[in-house]
Formats: sequence, C-alpha cells, structure tokens
Amino acid sequence: MTIEPFVKKRAIFTGAVMLPCLLLAQYLGYDSILLTGLIAGVTGGVSVVLFPDPKRQP
Repeated sequence: MTIEPFVKKRAIFTGAVMLPCLLLAQYLGYDSILLTGLIAGVTGGVSVVLFPDPKRQP
C-alpha cells in the first residue's frame, strides 16, 4: 500500500502550520482544547482545498 502524494503534502502542510501555532499558543498561555480544535479544523480544510484528491476532480 502506497501513500498518495497529495496525502503526503497534506500531512506536511498540516504539521508545518499546526506545530508553530500550537507552540505559540502554549507559550502565550492560550492552550485550550477549543483553540487546538479550531486550528486543526481550519488547517484541515485549507489543506483539502490546496491539495485535492485527483480522483475526485469534476
């Protein structure tokens, strides 16, 4: 089983965006599950738009 290239790009993008955001939130004292969920949701949505599944193209 191979991992599709768009999945790798999504994972790298999500890690590259979420890690600094979560570290900054922790440093500033805004570490909460709501903030983590918000960042994860927005990052996940943006990654799907930026790196779509080529098999689902219209």
